[in-house]
Amino acid sequence: MRRLPNYLTAFRLLVSPLILLLIFMGEPRSAAFLGYPEFLAWLALGIFALAGITDYLDGYLARSRGWYTRLGKLMDPIADKVLVISVIAALLAVDRLPDWHFIPALIIIIREICIAGLREFLSNAQNELPVSFSGKIKTFIQIFALGFMIAAPAGDTLLPATTIGLTLLWLAAAVTVISAYEYVRGVMPQLDFSDDEDSK
Repeated sequence: MRRLPNYLTAFRLLVSPLILLLIFMGEPRSAAFLGYPEFLAWLALGIFALAGITDYLDGYLARSRGWYTRLGKLMDPIADKVLVISVIAALLAVDRLPDWHFIPALIIIIREICIAGLREFLSNAQNELPVSFSGKIKTFIQIFALGFMIAAPAGDTLLPATTIGLTLLWLAAAVTVISAYEYVRGVMPQLDFSDDEDSK
């Protein structure tokens, strides 16, 4: 049972390409279009929602039961970023983020890559980068935003899913900038910008 959080993390990694494929298969303008766009949209949303739940669950189990492993600490943030970036890439490819709406997507992608690099740097320096409250809020809004955009082909028949998704995406981008600033400000004292020559 101690490895259960790792299995949940692996699940997110495995379903990320599947969600991407379902998005393409449900988009009439895609060469991979299979038909049944509404069914595929709901199916992709269901898998994405399940992946989002595992993100919360593996963190909860690790914290509450102490089921931490070195592999889990390494793979959990990677799985999160693979899931988010692959979905954003698919939405961009099928033009569900039209006009200027690529900007919040770009902000989120850049932030994820930069924070991943910062975590790697700090881990090499035997330091850790804790998750901030704004980072958790960012993830929550981001998941909902992408969920609405994934479901848009079917959801737009029930409510303005695309409009809601795009609005939440801009909000997620704003919180992303705030959380990135808090991360950088928090680790600045741990960063040593001096080179070996200066330290001699």
